[in-house]
Amino acid sequence: MKKNNIIFWVLIILLSATLTAAVTVFLEFRKMKSEIVFYDDAPNERMHFRMMQGLNFSEEQESIFCNCKQRHIQRVHEVMPTLFQKKKQIVDEFSKEEYNDSLLNVYAQELGMIYYQMQLLDIEHIKELLEICDKEQQFKVRQQMIPNFFMRDMPKRRGQHQNGRHRMQNGQCNNFK
Repeated sequence: MKKNNIIFWVLIILLSATLTAAVTVFLEFRKMKSEIVFYDDAPNERMHFRMMQGLNFSEEQESIFCNCKQRHIQRVHEVMPTLFQKKKQIVDEFSKEEYNDSLLNVYAQELGMIYYQMQLLDIEHIKELLEICDKEQQFKVRQQMIPNFFMRDMPKRRGQHQNGRHRMQNGQCNNFK
């Protein structure tokens, strides 16, 4: 009887240790996975490819642009961890029952400076692009690509899709709502 009790408790302890280890590994994996991906380059790669096609870059222009693009992406990747860290600090502060308004204001100002740095990086990237282009290509960049580049994050009006088109509802366009 005592032998069965001992085996039973040993099994319970082993089962709980195994379960605890599995949960710990799962949580650490989720945490690690969320920290790895800072910036999704796939949409930018497609945009850059379409842009090079639309501008009819020569091989030399394409090579120079690819180097500029890589430098830009590297610079953005250097800023992104700071951006996410600052956003996490804001979330952490709000998760407290008694959050600190003055601390939230400081975080918001710091977050604004990070966005400012990112806009400066984008501006520098566009200036490098314009230096690569001839006059006709510069015209296309100014007319089509610069507005799309800087307006891509702007909130859309109700009913407007990301690409600027409007949804139809009951056969009518929601342009003015």
